[in-house]
Amino acid sequence: LADGHQRAMADLAHRIGNAQIAAFGCQRAALIIAGFEVPHVHLHVIPANGLEHVSFDNAARFVEPSDLENAAARIVDAL
Repeated sequence: LADGHQRAMADLAHRIGNAQIAAFGCQRAALIIAGFEVPHVHLHVIPANGLEHVSFDNAARFVEPSDLENAAARIVDAL
């Protein structure tokens, strides 16, 4: 990635992380930069109160679409 893209991605992740903290009342927002499982780089911004929230092993295998929509709306409102 070009430096400008890296900076823009980091700035956006920071904004989204702050919105997650405000929306969900979590202590922190964790950032994971991934790309091994897909042929591109992407960022995971995860609301977290501890390391256990950052482990993909602990991720929900299914989430109701309405719950995802609600969470997205709360983040958008906090932005």
